[in-house]
Amino acid sequence: TERCIIAERTFLKKMEGGCSVPVFGLCKGNGKNMSLTGGVISLDGKTLVKNTIRFEKDMEVLAGRTLAEDI
Repeated sequence: TERCIIAERTFLKKMEGGCSVPVFGLCKGNGKNMSLTGGVISLDGKTLVKNTIRFEKDMEVLAGRTLAEDI
C-alpha cells in the first residue's frame, strides 16, 4: 500500500494535480510487480490522455515521474 501511495503521489505532484485539475492516478500490485495508471482529462471532459507503466518494487518514485513525463 505504501509503495502505491508513493507512486500515485509522485505522479500527481509532477502533474501539478490538485482540486482544480482533473488528474488521476491508480497503482496496483502485489509488492513485486506493480503498475501505475494515470492520466488527465480536459476541463470540458472531451479529451482523455491516459497511460500505464509497470515497475518493480523500490522504483515507485521513478515510475511516478516517468508516467507524468510520458503523459
